[in-house]
Amino acid sequence: MEECNVRKMEWDDVPAVSARIREWKGVPPGGCSPSQFLHQFGESTLVLLRGREDISGVITGTISPGYPGSAMIQILLVDGAMLGTGAVKFFVGRFCSAAKEQGCDKVIAAVPHKSHSFLSLFSLSDFAPVAPPPIIKAGEPPPKIVQGSAEAASSPAFWWKDYFGSGEHAVVMVREI
Repeated sequence: MEECNVRKMEWDDVPAVSARIREWKGVPPGGCSPSQFLHQFGESTLVLLRGREDISGVITGTISPGYPGSAMIQILLVDGAMLGTGAVKFFVGRFCSAAKEQGCDKVIAAVPHKSHSFLSLFSLSDFAPVAPPPIIKAGEPPPKIVQGSAEAASSPAFWWKDYFGSGEHAVVMVREI
């Protein structure tokens, strides 16, 4: 693995992170701008650096109010050139270490069920798919948890139906820390 560093994202990073996200994805995820990462997630937003300055990834999350003792990864974006180098596992590991310092004993990621690359990425970063315990909000029915998938024989055992919207299911993956 080439030299990589991880540090907290700073306000001065916003223009560079914005440019890199547009380069990687075309637009920021969900219409959320990197300045919103800092406003919403603050200290938990980290950047992956190739060498000392080249921003090659961003990860952000929060302590989960629905799962006590857990952090939840909200956004993970990396330069495709970093895949397969060990840098992403290192990056996710640093996020997990920061969550442990905040008193968490696990990190959760909800991954789109059709995103085999992200399912592999999280598996390689020591996450395992689990059946999620339902979070029940006042006045809402609990989410439907479905076992198996007709779409792929290699799909995880459980997925969370309509987590990202109608027909957009999630595989809930957890890493104990």
